Amino acid sequence: MLRLTAFARLLRIVPALLVCLLLLTTIAVAPLQAQTLPGLPSTGSGSADTATSDGQAEVDALIKLLENPEGREKLIERLKAAETPAEPAEGEELAAELVMPFLDGPATVIANRLDALGRDLQKAAVALSHTPDELERIGRGLANDRKREQWIELIGRLAAVVAAGFLLEWIVKALLSRPRRRLGTNPPASRWRRAARGICLLLIDLLGIAGFAGGAAAATALVRPTGDAAMIAIAVVQANIAVRAILAAGRMALRPQVRRLRPLPFSDETAAYLYIWLKRFARITVYGWFLYDVARTLGVSPPVLLVASKVFGLFVASLAAVVVLQNRREVADVIAGRRPLQFGADDVPGTEAAMADPGDGSAPLGVTPAEADVRTADDDVPPDLAAAAADRAREVTRAGMATLRARLADVWHVLALAYVAIAAGIWLLGVDGGFTFLAQATGATVLILLLDRVAVMAAERMLERLFSVSDEFILRHPGIETRVNRYLSITRTAIVGFIHVFAVLALLEVWGLGGLAWLASDAGARVVGALVKIVVFVVGAAVIWEMVDGAISRRLQSDGDRAPTTRAKTLLPMLRNVVMIILTLVVVLTVFSEIGIDIAPLLAGAGVVGLAIGFGAQTLVKDFITGAFILFEDTISVGDVVTVAGQTGAVERMTVRTIRLRDVEGVVRTVPFSAVDIVQNLTKDFSYALLDISVAYRENVGEVAEMMREVGLAMGHDPEFRDLILQPIEIFGLDRFGASDVVVRGRIMTKPGQQWGIKRAFFARIKQVFDERGIEIPFPHTTLYFGVGKDGKAPAAPVQVLKAEGSWRSGATGHAAPKLPAVAPAAEDPEDRRDVRAVPGDEDSRRPPRIDEESGEAGGDSQPSR
Repeated sequence: MLRLTAFARLLRIVPALLVCLLLLTTIAVAPLQAQTLPGLPSTGSGSADTATSDGQAEVDALIKLLENPEGREKLIERLKAAETPAEPAEGEELAAELVMPFLDGPATVIANRLDALGRDLQKAAVALSHTPDELERIGRGLANDRKREQWIELIGRLAAVVAAGFLLEWIVKALLSRPRRRLGTNPPASRWRRAARGICLLLIDLLGIAGFAGGAAAATALVRPTGDAAMIAIAVVQANIAVRAILAAGRMALRPQVRRLRPLPFSDETAAYLYIWLKRFARITVYGWFLYDVARTLGVSPPVLLVASKVFGLFVASLAAVVVLQNRREVADVIAGRRPLQFGADDVPGTEAAMADPGDGSAPLGVTPAEADVRTADDDVPPDLAAAAADRAREVTRAGMATLRARLADVWHVLALAYVAIAAGIWLLGVDGGFTFLAQATGATVLILLLDRVAVMAAERMLERLFSVSDEFILRHPGIETRVNRYLSITRTAIVGFIHVFAVLALLEVWGLGGLAWLASDAGARVVGALVKIVVFVVGAAVIWEMVDGAISRRLQSDGDRAPTTRAKTLLPMLRNVVMIILTLVVVLTVFSEIGIDIAPLLAGAGVVGLAIGFGAQTLVKDFITGAFILFEDTISVGDVVTVAGQTGAVERMTVRTIRLRDVEGVVRTVPFSAVDIVQNLTKDFSYALLDISVAYRENVGEVAEMMREVGLAMGHDPEFRDLILQPIEIFGLDRFGASDVVVRGRIMTKPGQQWGIKRAFFARIKQVFDERGIEIPFPHTTLYFGVGKDGKAPAAPVQVLKAEGSWRSGATGHAAPKLPAVAPAAEDPEDRRDVRAVPGDEDSRRPPRIDEESGEAGGDSQPSR
């Protein structure tokens, strides 16, 4: 940042110097112009007499020339020769035809202006070369007592006019000092009341300015200055009024001393900085302009005035360049959004940085009032639905503009300096109406940008209120939240985009590029008509989509006792997708047609591509055809448990090409319809819980069947299961013999998909009943059988205990092994005593006999138990 403290001090005395130059110009020029003061005789200068005598001599010479016939004829011939231009050569004429169209552009204008500026500088140099003579003549005029008295009287009248204005202004301010102090202290919390107080303070400032104007007017009426005195008095009064009015407007907008009354979101430091520079520019430009006007009226040499105005314009441009360079980094950070705005802290003595939240409820610098309201809102209050959606839309917009803002932050000072240079160039070259056009276009640009911002904020507020949804309405329509969020973002983008486009067209019109005029042309009318048709088609498609989607959503929504069928859950989402595809195609083709693209070749190409796909992707076509028949025949619905292509699971989603299954472990399988040959629907219309109950061979089958009937009937009367059971239990009887059990079969009709739950509950209850009544539920076991002799006696089986009785442990439970009965060989037949391990060639006999886990008996051959 530039430190310009000394330069700033110098700028403070520039307005005073301009006022002094205003008076000195009058004193210096008036004697040369022979102006008449009130009540005094007219006087003239020597130079004026000389000019008059020279002009009279030339007139006498011309009269004598015209009276002489020969001289008159020669003069006529010379005039004719000067009037007829010389014919250019053929090459020169061709070159002129080729070059002149290009020379008529801006380059020619700039070249001509530079030539004119050079001539003016030359004339100004000549005029300034006579400055010593003019000063000597002014000195001789002031040495005259009579003229000196005239100027003393002139200055006294001007001082009387200005003093009267300041006196009345001081009186008005003294009378209004107390109300002003009241309005400036203890500002109210309400924003509207603070605005009202600011307007009242502005009116008090304007009353002071009006007092100055009234006092000056009254003094002018009393002293009655005429001629130069009246003109100078009016210039001084007008300049003072203009400067004070500009500063009053600046104080109202910035309020550098009263933070709570400041309408703009600036800190104290920034407000003081802006007000100081506003005061500098206002005083320098206004007093300088009136000084120029007075000097021109008093007859200062035009070349001198022209050069002085050019130098003055360059001086003002240099001040603007200083402001740009002084705040290059700060403004770049603000544009990029890296930090709040802070202007020239080093150039504002006595101010402290106050860039954080002011603490008075106003928005921090660089933050819009709407954003400040969002940041300071009570966090305990839940945000409104529309407001939340608007905030999300604004965040999306900010994210999209972040890159553009970063690039603009890097080059903003270059653009600003280029603008200042262009303005200075226009002023320096003296382009007719150029500077006025630039000033008007710049002011209109600022106004259009402000109106654009205000319109965007108003549109956002309107949309927030228009799309606000109450909690009761959300409870009645649960899906409305998603719809509001979606269409609020789209509507906001469309409206903000329209506002920005209109602003761009207005800017083009302001800068002479014919933005609004283009709309009135044939091309603009065609573009607008096409856009209107596109908008109508898009809105119509959106309305149709919302109607279809809303009807489908209501149909699929469970409402009390009315629940959507599985067929509806399957077909309606597919109908929704089909409607979306059709509407999208219609809108896209309509847009192409409106923007001038011939859609006939597109349709023909789509047909050819469709045929090629039909021949080349027969499996895909088969998927569609098979899926369509399955869907229309209602073979499978969403939520059914099916087995297709060897895969079993619940149907989660169906399209016209695939079916998606999820099994009990959560594994998702996608099966194309072309792979479906046999469909097993386990939950179509109703289901059966198939009950196969295994009992031991020794149990009575009739008793077991009766127990199953009792459990089934009890479940039918249980409130937990009676709504799931469609028919009472059916007992089929003994179904089959197993290796160690017999199976009794029955079944219970249930609602679709409830058979597995009913089956598990039945098994739990029948197990409890069997335990209570001593019914054996068999499990796989093996009995060792050694055979029986012809006499019906079983031989003794020698058993060798490999471990002591107390050392047996179960690997799982740690309990002692069961005690084995002692088996002794017969004493009377020692030859029949057989040792299992002593039989040669018998590999099986080398292993110790197995122990029956149920009876603890040892045996030889293994036979199934009966």
